[in-house]
Amino acid sequence: MDGILKSKTKAMIILHEIYGINEFIWEQCKQYRQMGFDVFCPNMLDRNPFPYTESEEAYRYYFQNVGFKQYAEIDAFVHVLKERYDKVFIIGFSVGATVAWRCSENPLCSGIIACYGSRIRDYMNITIILITDFRSIYDKKYFIRFR
Repeated sequence: MDGILKSKTKAMIILHEIYGINEFIWEQCKQYRQMGFDVFCPNMLDRNPFPYTESEEAYRYYFQNVGFKQYAEIDAFVHVLKERYDKVFIIGFSVGATVAWRCSENPLCSGIIACYGSRIRDYMNITIILITDFRSIYDKKYFIRFR
C-alpha cells in the first residue's frame, strides 16, 4: 500500500486493472499526489504486475486468485482512512472500477470514479449514495480533477 500521510484533508485510493500496479497506475498515483492527495494504491494481486502482452494470464490470475471479494478489504480501508481524512475518494480501472463501484454504498466514501468497469453490470443492485463518474474505454481522459 503506497501512502504518505501529508495532507490530512483528502485521500485517494487507486485501484488497478487486472495487470496490477504497472507504469500506468504509477502515473495515476503521481498525478493525484501532485494535486495534493495522499495516495494509497493497494496491490490487489499481491505480486508483480503482468505485462499487457499477458492479458489472458492476468485475467485468469485475477479471477482465480483475487476476484471481487477484494471489495470488503477496500471498503474497510475507507473506514480507516476516514478517521484521518476529511475526504476519501476511490478511482478504479477495469476490475478496480468494479471494486470502486461496490464501495459506492459506503457513506464514508466521498466519491468514486469507475473507468471502464465492464463487470459493474454484475452489481446493479448497488444503491449509489455518493458522487460517481464513469469512464468507458473509449474516453480518452481517465484522469479526473476534483475541486
